[in-house]
Amino acid sequence: MKPLLLTMLMLGSLSVAKAQSATSPAEKPMLLAAPGTAAPLHPNYALGNTGWAFVRLPAPALLDEKSGAVRFAIVVTEAGKITSATPTASTVSAAQEKECQQALLTSSLNRIEAQAAPGTYFYNFRFTIK
Repeated sequence: MKPLLLTMLMLGSLSVAKAQSATSPAEKPMLLAAPGTAAPLHPNYALGNTGWAFVRLPAPALLDEKSGAVRFAIVVTEAGKITSATPTASTVSAAQEKECQQALLTSSLNRIEAQAAPGTYFYNFRFTIK
């Protein structure tokens, strides 16, 4: 079996953050939380620069052994609930797309900035098989 590498992209965010310490200015990056685990309210789990951050990162299962990507338009309510996730572009199977959609619909967001507003935003999943 070939090794699999699964990468999930969020617009404007990374899964690694620079550690902050008063004693050492040159810190190494540290993993804050694995996908699907409780994420601290940290900009690295932010939905771009929208002012929203995921409570838990969406973590769909990898159903196909194929690389691809899917982009969703998501509708976020005032309370941070994702009420709709509509695929806008996809190079993955219909089953993988549905799995990603369910992962988004079961996720919720918290405000991390005052300007966070309900609306339609975009979220990307990218799957890379190596």
